Amino acid sequence: MTYQLVSGYTQFELPLYFQMLFGEHGPYYYLTAVLALFTQVITGHRYAGMGLTVLISLIHIPLNALGLYHNLYRWAATNDIEYSLMNGYGHLFTGHLWYSLYWGIVGGILMLIAYILWPRGRRQRWKPAWSLASGHIKKILAALVITWAAVGSWIIYNTAIVNAYQPPGKEQTAAEIERRFKQYESLPMPVVTHTQLAIELYPDQRYFQAEGEYQLENRTDQPINEIHLLTFINLTLGEVTYPGATLREAHPEWGYYIYDLATPLLPGEQQTLKFITKTNPPRGFQNHVDSDDVYMIYPNDVVGNGTNLYSPFILPFIGYTKMVEHKKAWLRARLDLPPLEDRMRPHDDPTGLAQAMMLTHLGWGTTDITIGTAAEQIPVSTGQLVDRWTDNGRNYARYRSQPSRGKFTIYSGDYAVHRDNSYRVPIEIYYHPQHSDNIELITQHVGQALTFYEDTFGPYPFDQVRVVEFVYYDGMVFSEGGTLGIPEVLVWKSQARGLGEDHIIDWVTYLLAQAWWEDQLIAADVAGSMTLREALSAYASNLYLRSQRTPMQQEQAQKQRMRDFFRSLGKIDFKEPPLTDIYNELPIARHKGGMVLELIEDQIGQDALLKGIRAFLQKYRYQSAPYATVLDLQDAILAQASDVNQQTTIRELFSQVVTYQVGLADALYTPRSDGKFDIRLTLEAQKFKASGLGQQQPMPLNLPVTIRLVDQKNNPIYVFKPRLTQAQTILTFITEQPPAYAEIDPAYRLPSGYLQDNTKHFRLNRTQTPTVESKF
Repeated sequence: MTYQLVSGYTQFELPLYFQMLFGEHGPYYYLTAVLALFTQVITGHRYAGMGLTVLISLIHIPLNALGLYHNLYRWAATNDIEYSLMNGYGHLFTGHLWYSLYWGIVGGILMLIAYILWPRGRRQRWKPAWSLASGHIKKILAALVITWAAVGSWIIYNTAIVNAYQPPGKEQTAAEIERRFKQYESLPMPVVTHTQLAIELYPDQRYFQAEGEYQLENRTDQPINEIHLLTFINLTLGEVTYPGATLREAHPEWGYYIYDLATPLLPGEQQTLKFITKTNPPRGFQNHVDSDDVYMIYPNDVVGNGTNLYSPFILPFIGYTKMVEHKKAWLRARLDLPPLEDRMRPHDDPTGLAQAMMLTHLGWGTTDITIGTAAEQIPVSTGQLVDRWTDNGRNYARYRSQPSRGKFTIYSGDYAVHRDNSYRVPIEIYYHPQHSDNIELITQHVGQALTFYEDTFGPYPFDQVRVVEFVYYDGMVFSEGGTLGIPEVLVWKSQARGLGEDHIIDWVTYLLAQAWWEDQLIAADVAGSMTLREALSAYASNLYLRSQRTPMQQEQAQKQRMRDFFRSLGKIDFKEPPLTDIYNELPIARHKGGMVLELIEDQIGQDALLKGIRAFLQKYRYQSAPYATVLDLQDAILAQASDVNQQTTIRELFSQVVTYQVGLADALYTPRSDGKFDIRLTLEAQKFKASGLGQQQPMPLNLPVTIRLVDQKNNPIYVFKPRLTQAQTILTFITEQPPAYAEIDPAYRLPSGYLQDNTKHFRLNRTQTPTVESKF
């Protein structure tokens, strides 16, 4: 609290502090202290008691290995819960309290047993000690045991009868869908050209009901005789209506349904599919642990405040999709899945080129969404707001979008709203009323970045920008149709200075940039397509951030960003893919992709790179199939390269995992009789290619690298870019001014996991050896 006060924060929440300290985290430590006392008494041996305490405290490790996750037999385990800035503990605290009561009673029982067995003089066995215990103590112990059994029975009723004890987890569900339904992958399926939805949200009861319809079109070259529907976990599919369709197979436990069509849907024909989806009002409470594979909050759950519902999680998917397939070899082996021949479709696969990445059933189209929610909440979604109204004590809103990718996110919360009409399009911020500190900063940089992106890449395609706050349970961010969804923990409560300010600006500008790379082109469902959206959005955001920083601020930020990225790579359990082979490795596509584009800019120049990117966007803007691939972006950039060496570097950066290691081994200067200075630099440089998980092999080096000489006042006095081809290079040349230190790759453009100090202070050479200038 003292630190908060010194930092200028005065919104102290003392009840919450005590609740988190003593109610959420405290029970485990209190009970472990009781356990330590109990084991000391029953063993009568200091070290035996300590050892037994440790064994019982770590019982969850073997239980996890055995797939036993119930908190009734995991020492002092309470439900895994998470505090939300918008939604509080919500419904999660109920189960936590019941488990706390259950284990609190266990602690009381252990304390009474320890009291009965406590040595009073000579150590006693159980029976004599029990016989000496007072009747009052025995009655209390019996009452505790009965209460413990009653509470345990109530927990079992809620977690194993009212709710499934161990429902299928994310990994197992996806594996089972692949085993059963991958056989249908190559069947022709229609695409959705229009989505109409009327959805009712009930935040107080935590469920929704939706009625929708798809306009389907057969864009294949053959008749479609059957339609397959796939729904996300926890979603119930109700009545489905399609002219002449009959249900052939239904697998509600896996969310897969097959309908036969009495009349085939011919190429070019359209038809309407109507459906009902819903989630069921929850009852009681569930068992939650952080080590199982079951959602604590399902992505399609409605919550008390700050709901976000992504359309693929609440609407049926048309056909089987590779999106469900596990890509990690070790996980596939653990789940008894066969090795994948291809992580993703090849770049020239005709089926993949005709389908959109991930959401293969969606193409260009329109949406019409009507949302109803509680009276105190505001419904928000993608597209242009058509109308708002109140009916029967509920708030409603209708949104339309055109053209659209067909996907959207629905939000509902008790929002405060900030509006700004001083930019080309209006900006609206929907936020939790207590999170107003950064609203002006967010609005400012959304507006400035919008202008910057339009000047750099072309027109913004929507009539508004919305930024919406929501609860952080599923770890996702959203950007569709001019509406940016950012969870409560990312920008809304960050300190708006230093790295905190960078963090805020980076997120909002990165998501805004997707209006060009996600909303104006479709990436094909082939390898590497994730790179298009992520790398280009990251590069656009970095360009904007550079325009807002001083050169020194940019260099420090780039260094920190690179350091953070390569540290995160140390935590992955799979081989890093190149940009042309990325599937859903989003952090690699975003951060490494952005670094690669910045290095290409360093090699061919910013004007050339932007010309290539704009040409790529112009070619595929609102383009129907065949859709864009990462190779198309590569080719557009290659067209701007001026020589073979640049083209080779670009191809390597896209198709291989390349890193560099550069440094300055020595820096020497010698005063000359004419007042100038002889300079001698010893450079070290290596280039590596990833050859396996954590393995690298050297590659031939042929790359221009920036060298900068700086004087005592930190002013650049000499900047040049020699081409490095050897592990060690000695450069000699003459400068007009005395340098203080030299820098290699001062802007940190070379992706490197070994960020050594790239500076070297000059030594004075007293031998007066004349210098012969290098040619570079």
